Amino acid sequence: MKAQKRSKSSSTNPFSLFLIFSLRLWHNIKREKRVKRKSKKTKIQLQDISPIAISDCIFPIDIMLCILTRLPVKSIIRFKSVCKPWYGLLSSPDFKKLHQVQFSNDPRNQTYLFQHSNNTMSLFQIGSNQKKPTFLNHPFSHKNINFHVVGCFNGFVCLSTKPSNDVIHLWNPALNMSKQIFPLKEREECVVSLGFGYDAESDDLKIVKIVCIDNRKHLAGMGAIIVEVYSVNSDSWISIIDWDMPFSILRTINDFHVNGMPVWVGSVYYMPVLVYLDLKNMVLKFVPLLQLITGEEMLRQIYFDYNGRIGALMFHIDNDRVIRSVIEVWVYDADDNYWTKNYTLAPMEVSLCHIYEWTKNKKVIGKSPDGKLFLCDTETGRVEESVYFGQKRNCVTMYEYIENINHIDGMKRVKVKKRTKKMIVDAAGGN
Repeated sequence: MKAQKRSKSSSTNPFSLFLIFSLRLWHNIKREKRVKRKSKKTKIQLQDISPIAISDCIFPIDIMLCILTRLPVKSIIRFKSVCKPWYGLLSSPDFKKLHQVQFSNDPRNQTYLFQHSNNTMSLFQIGSNQKKPTFLNHPFSHKNINFHVVGCFNGFVCLSTKPSNDVIHLWNPALNMSKQIFPLKEREECVVSLGFGYDAESDDLKIVKIVCIDNRKHLAGMGAIIVEVYSVNSDSWISIIDWDMPFSILRTINDFHVNGMPVWVGSVYYMPVLVYLDLKNMVLKFVPLLQLITGEEMLRQIYFDYNGRIGALMFHIDNDRVIRSVIEVWVYDADDNYWTKNYTLAPMEVSLCHIYEWTKNKKVIGKSPDGKLFLCDTETGRVEESVYFGQKRNCVTMYEYIENINHIDGMKRVKVKKRTKKMIVDAAGGN
């Protein structure tokens, strides 16, 4: 009796029935194709090949969507070949949007994209049984070119050559496809910095290009700034700002992102500021840097997205570049134009020399002096997980990653580069 009850309960499970239905239907369609290849004269009716698969397995569309939107991209691509109705469903814009929202709102989905010092890239999922990162083929894999990871939004990664930023790619690792974005005509005697962002209101990915013209070559000794924006939806560039002012940016890519907007550390009229572009109103805005009086130890600032506002982690490091103080969390109030200390993090169980990421679950990912990455709880200071074991300075940057099934017009398949033993060892963090 117990065995019968167990069998009955498992057979009435919607997810189990759905998988049985999918596999049987898929198997029967494949069998039909094989038979047709052997003899074109053979005619097979649908009721002859799949009576078991389609009988007693009628799913409401809401249950089917609830299950399908939780599947990874690789599984969705495979299920597209089940039948034409499924291909239409899984290729529809509405389904792609539901799939994106499902993965974005899932707190258990903590996947990060790593760029390594040897120009390899990998994915690692926190809180899973995964022991080693997954090696990725990216648009620059087959070329010996140094590149930046400008940013990562909605499963799309923006890559550019270092330091010139003259070659730009939008890359979807889940589909292994990319599109090269050709910038506007370059200007002489200038410094180019790129940013990558996402405008939620228009559902549009945007590449921001800030051009700083050398002030020594400009009129009256004053530099010029030109801001150009590329829109994925319109597949075009527009120039929105052309100012004459003393302006500079420290890096050739944005330093961090807040609420989808790229943010840089720079200076205006020789005063240090944070610079960001409001992607909705296309307006360049400035925020004063957080400046505190410090002692003999060096003060380090790590800026990040704090619930849609600009946040900063403040701490001191010693001569060995190891954090020797408590970590304070400061938040910028845009209405009052003022920085406020929010709270202080608990002392960490391990010694950290750098903090890479402030996660959506209010945890930090930091690196120890020996090159190991740790996920630490900000309330208790305890190490929850060793994120990735790598060689010292092997990890260059990391970004939160959410896979996406969307495709951009003009994307092409990324060339697959054969992995060498050294690349596998470096990506896996071996010695």
